[in-house]
Amino acid sequence: MTDDAPKEPKEPSFGDRQRETPGPAPGAGRVVAVVLAAGGSTRLEQPKQLAPIAGRPALAYTLDALRASAVDGITVVLGHRADEVAAAVDLSGCDVVRNPAYAEGQSTSVKAGVRSLFESADIGAALMTVGDQPTLSPAVVDALVAAYRATGGPWIVPVYKGPDGKGDWGNPVLLARASWHWLDMLKGDTGARSMLRKQMDIVIELPVDAPAPIDIDTPEDYDRVRQQIEQRTAGE
Repeated sequence: MTDDAPKEPKEPSFGDRQRETPGPAPGAGRVVAVVLAAGGSTRLEQPKQLAPIAGRPALAYTLDALRASAVDGITVVLGHRADEVAAAVDLSGCDVVRNPAYAEGQSTSVKAGVRSLFESADIGAALMTVGDQPTLSPAVVDALVAAYRATGGPWIVPVYKGPDGKGDWGNPVLLARASWHWLDMLKGDTGARSMLRKQMDIVIELPVDAPAPIDIDTPEDYDRVRQQIEQRTAGE
């Protein structure tokens, strides 16, 4: 007996979409920040995006930095408790993408965010930004955008000086449109950096003169970030 039920249409691969809409020349076009804010938190009692800092949710500070930067647009990917996050955070001026598969890992949010950008042929690059780094510096974002304008990428990674004086990769990471087909290989709970490390010959490492933004992964991280921002806002 055969199953005659209609099958779900297969999602086009990133390679297929790139061939259909190749976009602007390298270094040209709009740069859009894709903010990954879909994950849950197993160690905090609430979504990291909503952790209160100086009276505002943590995600608001990341969006502040991007709005003050040279990016041409912001796309926010939501998943875990999406309605609650959308109600608590000012998302005005942002495009919002909901990722129903967020529990399958960060790669699904990376793909959901970048896939939405194919609808606009004038977008030249995606700046992959995590939503739980409220101390992100607009100056670092500006440096990444400037490097893209000057070189075309295709992949640009900020290198922050660590406590030991050595350079460490950090966020955000810029992916030029011409490289989006590589996202077909991304799976599970991994972000774009795992993909980049396998293709070092096309990665531009950009030294930046700024402290690395802190991820809110643990209660201790949260305390550090909260103290840092509260001290900064008290001095304003």
